Amino acid sequence: MDQTNTLVITKTRCGALTQAILHEPSEQDLAKVLKTWLTDGAAPPLTKGQLDTLWTLAKSAGLDVGKLTAFINTTLGSTYETPRAMNSEEADQVIAALKVAGSAEQAG
Repeated sequence: MDQTNTLVITKTRCGALTQAILHEPSEQDLAKVLKTWLTDGAAPPLTKGQLDTLWTLAKSAGLDVGKLTAFINTTLGSTYETPRAMNSEEADQVIAALKVAGSAEQAG
């Protein structure tokens, strides 16, 4: 924000505000746009608890980061480069699949 109360947004992940120049920004200009963007229905991000569970299950299955990422991509049909790229719902699917795989390995 400069001395004339002009806000210039130079970097954002919110597409509606990319390169925005707002003169005397109001609640309508900024807060409502951000609230809409933050609540657009996207799945919540991966939690620390989910990440900890993933690593615990991966270690017990003998999976390193690369093999876990491959397992994630096979399970989800995705092309993630890291387990942290998943959202919370996807993490639950992968955790369930790891548990099934671990149970099958113990039974076999």
